[in-house]
Amino acid sequence: GARRARLHAHIAEALEQAAATRAVDAGELAAHLLEAGSLSDPAKTLRYARQAGDEAARRLAFDIAARHYERAQAALTRAPSASAEERLDLELALGRALRLAGDERAEGVLRRAAAHAEQSSDGHRMGEALLAIGLELATRFLEEDAEMLTLLRRAVELLPAGDSAVKARLLGSIANEAMYSLTDGER
Repeated sequence: GARRARLHAHIAEALEQAAATRAVDAGELAAHLLEAGSLSDPAKTLRYARQAGDEAARRLAFDIAARHYERAQAALTRAPSASAEERLDLELALGRALRLAGDERAEGVLRRAAAHAEQSSDGHRMGEALLAIGLELATRFLEEDAEMLTLLRRAVELLPAGDSAVKARLLGSIANEAMYSLTDGER
């Protein structure tokens, strides 16, 4: 209850003070801030959880990264000032971590991220979400996913004019995915 939340708030405060002079685990700090509930600053919780997720992803510990990103999402629900881009970036980071950890929830998270990006007319983030879903496309042979092709083409439409790495990767995914509906010339 309240006593437990206060204890977590005190531990988080002590860890944060210690961080001024030595390395402190961002994930541990985020966990205590989250447990402190309304006694903690959600923006701070979000920052530490996101940092811990990014650190775990850099170490290729994608299952641990996903847990940290989920904590960050929990903090986001209490941070009304967070931007749509910040929310989308976190959703993308979670989806990628789940995908790379082999977690079956990944596709649902990434499809939601793609839909949210499309609603914001954000072709770049929509493309990134679809490309992360497509990490397993190479294992699917002799079938064409019409819905995915539509989404990939929509992401390309939403991108700003000009060339970009995301556009190149999306066009490559379309060429790879459209096994029957593209002519060799179009490919």
